[in-house]
Amino acid sequence: MLLSEQKTHLVLLFVRLKIFIFCVCRLVFCLTFEIEEVSMSGLEMDGSAVGDRSGIAESEVQIASQLRGPNASRSPRTESVVSITECPVCFDVSLPIYQCINGHIICNSCLQGLTEKNCPSCRVSLAKPTRNLALEKVLKSYKVMLPCKYSSNGCTVKRVCEEKEAHQLICPFKTYACPMSNNNNCRWEGRLDEIVDHLKGRRRPSHFVPLLFGETATFYFPAETDAESQLAIQIQTCFGTYFLIALKITAATDPNAGNEYFALVQVIGHSEVASRYAYRMELERDGRRLSWEAVPLEISDNVKHAMDKGDCLCFSSKTMMLFKNREIDLIPLVVTISEV
Repeated sequence: MLLSEQKTHLVLLFVRLKIFIFCVCRLVFCLTFEIEEVSMSGLEMDGSAVGDRSGIAESEVQIASQLRGPNASRSPRTESVVSITECPVCFDVSLPIYQCINGHIICNSCLQGLTEKNCPSCRVSLAKPTRNLALEKVLKSYKVMLPCKYSSNGCTVKRVCEEKEAHQLICPFKTYACPMSNNNNCRWEGRLDEIVDHLKGRRRPSHFVPLLFGETATFYFPAETDAESQLAIQIQTCFGTYFLIALKITAATDPNAGNEYFALVQVIGHSEVASRYAYRMELERDGRRLSWEAVPLEISDNVKHAMDKGDCLCFSSKTMMLFKNREIDLIPLVVTISEV
């Protein structure tokens, strides 16, 4: 009897042990499954986060590519940048960019051209303007493609700000004022290839410009003039290029000193064309010779500025009288142009 009870007790104990082991195994299995599920969901969350970040990065790249890429010139973002950085005076975008104390911007060329150093937008003083380095950095960093200053004349070229100025100097759509505008108040403006036709086409005696042919030509100018300042121009053509011979006669401040004379040559072309040539101006008579040699000015150079600083043939009335042709009361100025 005792043995039978002990045997029954052992069987029950064994059954309970199996049940316990089964429960433990099931618990371990459930915990393992939950851990794996949590890990998988964590990976999915991380993946979605990475996707979000890559999406943000892609959008940033898209924004940058719109400003930098081949379609940048048509991008609304680029147009917005251009409109923000354009000068309110000339509506052009160029460096450096200056601003007043209220943040209104203006380009350097317009700033230098202000007769009164006041902001065109708010009229505060621009005596000490500051650079707007932030806008300049935007233009440089994103390589914004800017339209040429002469786009309204038909130019379709677009360049980054570092290259824009170099293009505008030689842009075929750039306009120039009439070389005789100071004498006749001529308001004409035209392209480089229209200057000669304009000067030859004006039939008024005070404006018509004679055309001289050959490498050596003689420019006859009057010994005296009643005008306080007069600029005389003739066209000389050789080597397939047109040159302007400019002579300025200025009345001296001292009536007893007589007039002052300034003469130089300017090529109707850019610096690359001017560098191909040299010219010599000579006054010669009775064994005396007064000469000047130099490279022609390019069409964009300021003739008045060159004459004011003496970068030309200069002489006074007293010197001029030594070379005067007494028969025709004119001064013969011989101009020789040569290839370098």
